Amino acid sequence: MRYREFLAAVRKAQKEAAQHGVQLCLIGGMAVSVWGTPRATNDVDFLIRHPDRAGLDRFFRTLRETYHESEYFPVTEGMIARSLRVVYPGGLHVDWIEPRYGWQVEMLQRASIIRIGRTTLPVIDVVDLIAMKLKVGGVKDDADASNLFQTLRGQPALVQRLQDIARRLRVDRKLTRLIAAKR
Repeated sequence: MRYREFLAAVRKAQKEAAQHGVQLCLIGGMAVSVWGTPRATNDVDFLIRHPDRAGLDRFFRTLRETYHESEYFPVTEGMIARSLRVVYPGGLHVDWIEPRYGWQVEMLQRASIIRIGRTTLPVIDVVDLIAMKLKVGGVKDDADASNLFQTLRGQPALVQRLQDIARRLRVDRKLTRLIAAKR
């Protein structure tokens, strides 16, 4: 994905979300890249929240009406309550993801504000991203968690925070193995 395409999509997505009172933060492969471990990805993933479920319904409906190339997933398994994949002009896929669990909402609310060029963007905190990747548990997710963990070297307070979150999410054994492998 080209840098300019990404920034244009981010600005457009932020504007659309703001118009509907939707809070968002970048997650997924692009968030991994933002935190310093670049990897290839073909989409942009946003974790989203609206204080009122009907408000999120209206947001999804507006996106579906605006972008005819979209795919709605009303109920999915795992950590996603529902999602909408929108194909933006130029072919960029943006996944709007409603979280299923309260801990995901907490992560969204703790997002770090990152400046990319002239654009500011809420991005899931690196510690939360590692924990989320461990929870998802796919091959790419485990590799991302391992690579991201390297950014915590020399920061024992962040490692401790990660251990606390991992315990809460019941992925503490997985994190212990990751830490042991990195020594």
